Amino acid sequence: MAFRSTAAALLLTATLTVPAAAADSHSPVGTWRMLHPQTGAAHMIIEIADKNGELEGRIAELADGPADAVCWNCVGERKNQPLAGMVILWDVTPVSGGWNAVILRPATGMINGARIELENGGKALKIISGRGPLRVAQTWDRIE
Repeated sequence: MAFRSTAAALLLTATLTVPAAAADSHSPVGTWRMLHPQTGAAHMIIEIADKNGELEGRIAELADGPADAVCWNCVGERKNQPLAGMVILWDVTPVSGGWNAVILRPATGMINGARIELENGGKALKIISGRGPLRVAQTWDRIE
């Protein structure tokens, strides 16, 4: 009898977790691999999380370069602060077909408005930031 109860509990747990995993394909919440714009190699790992009802993205780890790298191009309170753990995406608000946000580009220290859209069934996150000739488009890959 204990075997049936355990089996039933496992089946119920598996059934209840599938919709939660499927919901990720409609949300930017998760872990993302940012590729280096020039080389295409993994550059940073970004975690986007829901913090008290607001989405924010922070650098979880640096995939290349020194682990203790700092944001020497940043200004204000971010100047010379460690990149690992730094919030680089905030003020994320839903709009038709995606989200608007504010993004920090650590390589330049620039803070810009950004448009975020999920692509490829939620496996990629397209981010367009900046204006005019300084406009930058990136695609981050979801880490499963």
